[in-house]
Amino acid sequence: MDNKPANHGKKWDKEDIECIYDFASKNYSNPNILKVLAAKYGRTEGAIFTVARRILRKKFILNRNISKLVHFTDARNLKSIQLHGLMNVDKLKEEKISYFYCDPARYDYMTNATSLSITRRNEFLFEVYKKRHLDTQWIELEIDPTIIIKSKCYFYDTNAANSKFNNNREELQSIIAFQDMFSDLVTTTKGNQITRINQKIDETTCIQAEIMIVNTIPISMITGIRKIDVY
Repeated sequence: MDNKPANHGKKWDKEDIECIYDFASKNYSNPNILKVLAAKYGRTEGAIFTVARRILRKKFILNRNISKLVHFTDARNLKSIQLHGLMNVDKLKEEKISYFYCDPARYDYMTNATSLSITRRNEFLFEVYKKRHLDTQWIELEIDPTIIIKSKCYFYDTNAANSKFNNNREELQSIIAFQDMFSDLVTTTKGNQITRINQKIDETTCIQAEIMIVNTIPISMITGIRKIDVY
């Protein structure tokens, strides 16, 4: 007996996608939203979840005028990146690809993902690495933000190593976590508060906010590469 939904496997209609976006953005906290939309459109809840997540991310990128993601690394990694794309540490080890590690500690425990900043690099962290590796030449990669739409990624409103994230990382894949990167107020575990004051619309509230992307970022999504002048 075939229990597949009526529209299983069919191409999505653009109008239906827009309707799902409208409904999902207004009722995102409703625990039954997937079931309601699945019944309405004759799809599985998994299919609804996937299309809703993609359209919500896409719309948010457009609404925030986000034009680039940023990643900095040791310049000696460039050849590998141009050959294989930007890989996370676990993938590099699995493929036995040599690399120059900037942060051997990785207190965020996210070696299965690559850290990206939105619009501008994490200057606070860069200063730490620059002092730690005095003779290193650094490069900055600019990455097409649409990589977020279909990738498995986690959104952190401050440094991913912050202990406030220890127990709820799976929730950080949601559109709410993405939006929280631009909140009026970001709180850390020590009670420190970062207030949104003069940031541009495409800049996160906390300079250390980051997106962790699990997928390999192909070279085709890297839109710019430049040397960072260190003084």
